[in-house]
Amino acid sequence: MLHLYPQLTSQLDVRRVPFAKPRTEIVSLLGTDHQSCPALVIYRPLAEAATALPFKKFGDLQFLDEPEDIGNYLSLSYGIPRPH
Repeated sequence: MLHLYPQLTSQLDVRRVPFAKPRTEIVSLLGTDHQSCPALVIYRPLAEAATALPFKKFGDLQFLDEPEDIGNYLSLSYGIPRPH
């Protein structure tokens, strides 16, 4: 999605982490059970249209870690089309 819509990188705090586990930066946010990539951590209130997505929780954080769900969130929250 970031490749197709580079304007998102100026609207999101994008962090790239090394592929090898443990992915320390992700573990520090979401715990060892949720260090998959990609992961989208939500720090702001959800757009109403996005509340139906299958968010996971770790502590006070909500996140998505399935590419399809992340794409749907970005489409609903930032008004970009979903690639097919």
